[in-house]
Amino acid sequence: MKIRKLGSIGLLFFILQALPVQAKIVDDCIQQANPGRAIKACTELLKDKTQTRTQLAALYQLRGVAHDNNGKYDKAIADYSRAIRLKPDDEVHYNRGEAYFKQQRYKKAIKDFSRAIRFNRKMANAYYNRGTSYFHLRRFRRAIKDFSRTIRLNPNYAPAYRNRAVAYKSRGKKHKAAADYRKYMALK
Repeated sequence: MKIRKLGSIGLLFFILQALPVQAKIVDDCIQQANPGRAIKACTELLKDKTQTRTQLAALYQLRGVAHDNNGKYDKAIADYSRAIRLKPDDEVHYNRGEAYFKQQRYKKAIKDFSRAIRFNRKMANAYYNRGTSYFHLRRFRRAIKDFSRTIRLNPNYAPAYRNRAVAYKSRGKKHKAAADYRKYMALK
């Protein structure tokens, strides 16, 4: 799985800077190097009832990422779900899809990756992860379609060629599988 997590840290930092609290707490919430500290800081910030919906969504998403990094996928999913109710976007759906994927809840992961794609049709990672989810469900035709879309968006993404090769092989298309595997090896 390609991890995207928080591609818009700058935007989240800008949103949270408006909170009337110590900058250190905001920094701890945003910095994900120490998930325990991030969870504690984000929880502290969530106690303040003066945030906008956008700020609350950002805080829940950040705390969700910290829970995810801590291996607490149920808690991450709960926080991502709160963020989605407040302000849905491609990133939070993608993150929740990853958490479902890590729990091997592939159908739910597919739904969230699909929602992320509806927000952002150029999100190669969402296509790739949705394809991987389809692959785990043995829906090889759908997986191939998503890996192909990933490759169109990012032609140098080697894992998409590898996974598409395996999916082609599973469907008995050995020549296509061999071509993709050669491309994978050339990029690797």
